[in-house]
Amino acid sequence: MKKKSIILNTFILVVGILILSCNHTDANRFPNTITQNKTDSIVPKLERQILIMEGPYKQVAKEIVKQDNSKDENEAKVKTIDNVMNTYKNEVTASSKYIDYAQKAEEEGYHPIAILYKAVSISAHIQAQNNKLVLEASLVSAPTITPVFEVKTTKQNLQDDIYGDAQKANMIYSSYLKIAGFANNQMAYTSICYDKETEKKHRVFYEKALENINSNTVLSMPSVYFVCPICGNTYETSAPKYCDFSLTNRDKFIKISSSKFPQL
Repeated sequence: MKKKSIILNTFILVVGILILSCNHTDANRFPNTITQNKTDSIVPKLERQILIMEGPYKQVAKEIVKQDNSKDENEAKVKTIDNVMNTYKNEVTASSKYIDYAQKAEEEGYHPIAILYKAVSISAHIQAQNNKLVLEASLVSAPTITPVFEVKTTKQNLQDDIYGDAQKANMIYSSYLKIAGFANNQMAYTSICYDKETEKKHRVFYEKALENINSNTVLSMPSVYFVCPICGNTYETSAPKYCDFSLTNRDKFIKISSSKFPQL
C-alpha cells in the first residue's frame, strides 16, 4: 500500500511537467486539450494511412479514427478507462514477452541484447502497474492476463518491435492521450504519456541493436541500463540526476547489468 501511495502521489506532483515532455506543441498540451476544438486531431492523417495499411494494423487505424472522432465528454471518460485497460494488457504482455526475448538473445550469443530486453521488460512491468493503479482509482479491477506472443530469432524479434509494437503503440497512445485529455482524466493521461514516451526511446534502442547485429558489432553495445521505478523511463550506460519524465532521483533507479532480474 505504501508503494501504491508513493506512485499515486508522484502522478499528481509531476503531471504538469510531464505534459511538456509528452507533447511538443501548445495545441497538444493537456490543459488546452480539454477546451480546444478537435479539428487539429490526427484523424485526417490516419484516414489517409488506412488506405495503404494491411491486416490487423488497418483495423487498429480504423479504431483510432473512431475514438478520435468522439466529441462527448462522458463517452470519452468511458473510452479512457477502456484505453487504460488495453494499455495495461499490452504492457503485461510486453513484460512477459521481453523476458522470453532476452532468453532467446542469450541462446543466440547476444548477451548485450539480452540485457536490453531485460531492461525493457522491467520498464513494461512498471508501466503495467501504473495503469493498474489508474484502473483501481476508477474502481475497476485489472484482469488476469495470459500473454500470447511468438518468439522468433533475435533479429526477427527486433524487427517486430521496430515495425510492429513500437509503431503501433505510438499511434494508439497518441489517440489515447487525446481521449484522456478530452475526458479530463489526469492520471490516465500521465500514465499513458509515460508509456508513449518510453516506447519512443525503446524503439531507438531496438534500431541500434538491429544495426549492431547486421554489422556484427553486438559486443560494442551498452552493457548497463537504468530504469526509473516510477514511470519506466529507460537509460543506457548512465542516467541523469533526475528522470526526464517523472523527476525521480537516479538513486532510486533500477540498474540492469546482468542476466539476473533485480527484485521489483
